[in-house]
Order: sequence, then structure tokens, then C-alpha cells
Amino acid sequence: MRSNVLTRSRLATGLPGAWRHQANEALKPLRKEVRRLTAELETQRGTLQDTAVRAAQGDRSAAQIRPIIKLNEQQREHVARLPVLLDEQHIQAIVTRAIHAAELRWDPFEHLVIDQIFPPMSARISNAIGTSSTWHQRTRPPAHSSAVYHATAVRCGRT
Repeated sequence: MRSNVLTRSRLATGLPGAWRHQANEALKPLRKEVRRLTAELETQRGTLQDTAVRAAQGDRSAAQIRPIIKLNEQQREHVARLPVLLDEQHIQAIVTRAIHAAELRWDPFEHLVIDQIFPPMSARISNAIGTSSTWHQRTRPPAHSSAVYHATAVRCGRT
């Protein structure tokens, strides 16, 4: 009986449209909020990706710096002893003795042969710096600049 009354008065056909309109009006703020939250989520996702990249770069930098710091700590004692090892008067005395004890040779031309002109600590300094071949390996230019490397090798007698 109710359905007959609703059908005859055309109330049954108008109610769903009215409800739909009311539901849409009630959902408008919710849809707007969902769009705002979606945009905010995308912004935060981008920020999170940037942060992850920066964290990876920081980890790489820390991994590179750790051995440097460890080596610095190991060499701190050696650096502290340098003023004693590089005492000018001591070095001058050693060099003067070596020059006075030098042997004058005549063949094939006049020249001096000076033994042990460098103080004993010079070997330690030389070892710390490295040999000339080690230095050349450390300072070798990139492969694309072979002309620069060739010029460096010629200057250093490595042709």
C-alpha cells in the first residue's frame, strides 16, 4: 500500500534524486579533503625520497671520512715528533759532517761523493711521502688528458 501511494504521488521517483543531491552536498567537503590529503601525501613522498638520497650521500661521505680520521689519529704522534726531527741545528751538523767527509773523485771529471748527506730521519719522511713512482701513481691525470700526462712524464724523466 505504501508503494502504491509513493508511486502515485511520484514521490518515489523524486526521493532518490533528492537523496543523491543531499549526499553529494554532504560529500563535497570530504572529497575536497581527500584531494588535499592526496596532494600533501605526494609532497611528503617527494620529500622522503630527497631525504633518502641525502642520507645515502651522508653514509657514503661518512664511509670515506672514517679511514681518513683513523689515519690522522695514527699519524698524530709522528707529526708531534716533527719539531724534534726537523731541528735545523741538528740537520745542519749532520750535513756539514757529511760534506767535510766527502771524497773528491777525478774520474771521469772532478766531483764529490757525499755519503749519508741526509739525516737518519729523512728515510722516515721519505717513506711517509712515498717513492717517486708512488707519487706519480697518485697524481696521474685522468686517461682523457694523455697530453698532460706525457708532459708530466717528460718533466719527471718517465718517457
